[in-house]
Amino acid sequence: MNDRELFLKAADVVRGRGFNQGYYWGPDPSGSTANWSRCPVCIAGALSVAITGDPVPPILWTDSTRGTYNAVASRLADLIGIENDQILEPVGRLGAWNDAPERTADEVIAALESAAERVTS
Repeated sequence: MNDRELFLKAADVVRGRGFNQGYYWGPDPSGSTANWSRCPVCIAGALSVAITGDPVPPILWTDSTRGTYNAVASRLADLIGIENDQILEPVGRLGAWNDAPERTADEVIAALESAAERVTS
């Protein structure tokens, strides 16, 4: 999958599962955090689902998958316009943007779709 497809898939994940703040995923509609296929996700969790199928943090992946995720997350953060403060890893930049109190699901979906339209690879 190329970046455009990953960003669009991540937008569909947020649209279908719902939006979460504070962590990669939250409780599903039944209140369980065990069913990853139905739980709401943050932007980083949605990107994780698009890449691996699960909303788990990159630290749990192989070095290769983590490298892929970080590269895609960095491009996404740049396309969204999140400042690179040289302190946070790409996932941290996405998480900080996602977790702003005023952030909405519609904004996250729009940012992912806009990034998909602007990406060149």
